[in-house]
Amino acid sequence: DEKSNKTAPKSDLEKTDLKQVLTKLKVDPKTGFVSDPAQLQTIMFLQLVAGGHLLLFVTRQTRWFFQKPYPTKALFWAIVITQIFAACACYFGWLVPRILLWMICEVWIYNIAWMFVLNIIRILIEKAQAKK
Repeated sequence: DEKSNKTAPKSDLEKTDLKQVLTKLKVDPKTGFVSDPAQLQTIMFLQLVAGGHLLLFVTRQTRWFFQKPYPTKALFWAIVITQIFAACACYFGWLVPRILLWMICEVWIYNIAWMFVLNIIRILIEKAQAKK
């Protein structure tokens, strides 16, 4: 059967090399940094939305943000739904210039890392104030 022996034609994405893809997406292939101001604005938008909401988890109690008492269901789901919408808006280009999934992930990793740093700083400050 000749049809089964033929390989499927390559898609446009498979024909394009990584350097061309990165250049088209305005990412410097040598540094990996975004060079498009519009994409940087979208990244900053996501940073402000995610960072601001995640900070609520850090500041709402005197212990670690992931310990009891947990936030109310209304607060938790309001933040989760807002974050999903913001990530989708950035990925699909709704109201903001589109960015790639790995850019969204980098913003989230950055914010989660800073949640731990800020929680440590908050705990240390509260312990120092309690000693006074």
